[in-house]
Amino acid sequence: MRACSKGSSPGGTARRRFAASTSRSRARRRGRWCIPTLEDKVLQRAVLMALEPVFEEDFLSCSYGFRPGRGPHMALEALWQGLMDMGGGWVIDLDIRSFLDEVDRGHLRDFLGRPVRDGTIRRAVGKWLNAEVMESGAVHRPERGTPRAGCCRRC
Repeated sequence: MRACSKGSSPGGTARRRFAASTSRSRARRRGRWCIPTLEDKVLQRAVLMALEPVFEEDFLSCSYGFRPGRGPHMALEALWQGLMDMGGGWVIDLDIRSFLDEVDRGHLRDFLGRPVRDGTIRRAVGKWLNAEVMESGAVHRPERGTPRAGCCRRC
């Protein structure tokens, strides 16, 4: 945290990874996956521990994604129980294509800035959002989207 408060950390170069799509036979881009350094992992965990209680109180009880003590099996159980209580119903499965690749960083910073006033945390998250991406040996800085790896993928 000391290095981060001085502005010297975090924000290394992320490497873009490709993975086989489950719905298609060809490989497709799967976001800005990166392998964070040990220093970044420790700092991300500290930021997560600071931010989780702040945002946890705003989540609805029906929200299960990336929350402490909750998982996909609990979500399925709640869905099944709700359908049984209603005597059946429709289930619609939605996936917003490339959502994390298209997130508006300005809106995300505004959303984070309302409950979080700590400048060190805001700078750290800003540096993670602006991390460079290495793709096919070339380094560039994407204007949109969020990196996905490490423990702060939930932030």
